[in-house]
Amino acid sequence: MLGFQDGLRGMCLIAVALALAGCQTSAHERGDLALSGPDGPSAGAAAARAEAGPPDGATTAPGERPGHVARLTMRAAMLRAVRYSPALQVVREEIKARRGETFQAGRIPNPEIGAEVENFGGTGDFKGFESADTTISLAQVIELGGKRLKRLRVAELEESLAAWDFEAARLTVASQALQAFVDVLVAQKRLAIHREVAAIMARLTDTVRERVRAGKVSSVELDRARVEQARALVALKQAQTTLSVARRRMALFWGATSPDFERAVGELSATNHLPPPERFRAYLERNPNIARWADEIARRQAALALERAKAIPNLTIGAGVRHFEESDDSALVAQLSIPLQVFDRNRGNIRAASARVAKSLYEREAANIDINTRFIDAYGALRASEAKLRVLVRQVLPSARRVFASMERGYREGKFDLLNVLDAQRTLIQTRLDVIEAQAEFHKARAIIEGLIGRDLYSL
Repeated sequence: MLGFQDGLRGMCLIAVALALAGCQTSAHERGDLALSGPDGPSAGAAAARAEAGPPDGATTAPGERPGHVARLTMRAAMLRAVRYSPALQVVREEIKARRGETFQAGRIPNPEIGAEVENFGGTGDFKGFESADTTISLAQVIELGGKRLKRLRVAELEESLAAWDFEAARLTVASQALQAFVDVLVAQKRLAIHREVAAIMARLTDTVRERVRAGKVSSVELDRARVEQARALVALKQAQTTLSVARRRMALFWGATSPDFERAVGELSATNHLPPPERFRAYLERNPNIARWADEIARRQAALALERAKAIPNLTIGAGVRHFEESDDSALVAQLSIPLQVFDRNRGNIRAASARVAKSLYEREAANIDINTRFIDAYGALRASEAKLRVLVRQVLPSARRVFASMERGYREGKFDLLNVLDAQRTLIQTRLDVIEAQAEFHKARAIIEGLIGRDLYSL
């Protein structure tokens, strides 16, 4: 049995050698799942952005929320949304998952150990396993065609694409949070106007009541004033409801089920110093939804190369020791096998991967058209709202204020009737609301553009 024991010792040495070979890693794999971008400047940059963008320290536990504040600024709202948004947490976790897949893609197949027993039992007296020949072997699959490196390349590019997805999601969340913040500011300003109108109508109703008592006007004017006062109260209630809804929508961006701030603070001013549209072209090309296609096309080309490599069969080699019980001899055995590519040459997957490479060129062009269309629409809205604001603030609003002041003063002096005062008041109120609406359109368009270019509009 000493020969057989020597054989087992040899098998153990082979097993250790194969295990050590399986533990060897490439430069990319060292560092315990360290994020390493694929070859190429765009992919590496995307991976670096992913590392800088969603660091592990920035992740939040499910249900974690920011604290309650009295005053919420625009910047604080966007930071809250980016920090606590459940949608961004999903993408952050996906990046971690892709890191694990990249690590796993670089692993080589595990070796297999097997045992085989032959010639037990005999033809005469049954001797059981005493007369059996025993073989212990160790086999290893050798991947041919560079499958491992190609599989690793695909995984690296998928990791890079997850980084691009995070960049796109972060810009989207920030832009949408800014628009929601604008809605809250607008709702607060509209509520302030309607409160002012309700107060004005209450004073006007008291004035009409005094004039009716003095016999200067008919009681019909008092009824008309009461109707207008009731309408002002209804509008006030609607404004309060609108603000409540806007506040809740704002808080949902960081996962809060109810508003955790008392008041949004900020200005809705606008400027007519807008950069020309040509200044935005270079920044639009860097939009993640466009820039990601360089890596996406590279990933699909790498996937095509991997499918072609899969058509090359793998080689299985093995070695072992066989012990012959009757003679107490041992012998080395070797194994070599390779699949015959008779029925499956992976042609279907190769065709599919090739079609997806061709498809990606059209998808990149479609993404470019979509981003530029959204920019053109937003820039047009920005220009239109800016022009509208200029006319309203410089011409219409001052005139409406003067007319209403004159009508209100003239009514007290008996020069005008109530209908003239109410008509002038409606014009002033509507003009003030139009100003707020134009400001909202301006800042929402600005938020869309900044979400597309990834920077402040006035920093260009």
